[in-house]
Amino acid sequence: MCLLTKFTIRFSVSFLLCLTSFFTFAQISEGGTPPSFAYENARNSPLSEVPLKVMPSLDMRKIRLEDEQNDATGAPPRFGVTIDVDYNLENSGVWDVLPNGDRIW
Repeated sequence: MCLLTKFTIRFSVSFLLCLTSFFTFAQISEGGTPPSFAYENARNSPLSEVPLKVMPSLDMRKIRLEDEQNDATGAPPRFGVTIDVDYNLENSGVWDVLPNGDRIW
């Protein structure tokens, strides 16, 4: 296949992909106010009653040492530390029932 033909095909495909991106949207906006904002004063459970979850403290000396070792080997920088948790809608947070029967977590 001719070099000019390969270029033309790649350019055409790239152009079409860019063109279609103008017609795509990530989310449909319907406006309005979230129910949690509208019923803030009618909440059954004030925010102060939400149980506080405290994460375990981190061993920063160990983390710094690991980061130094990773820097020496050329590994990409770390941007977070994984902490195993088991939180879900049933064992954390508070469910509020709105006057119309809807629930907000």
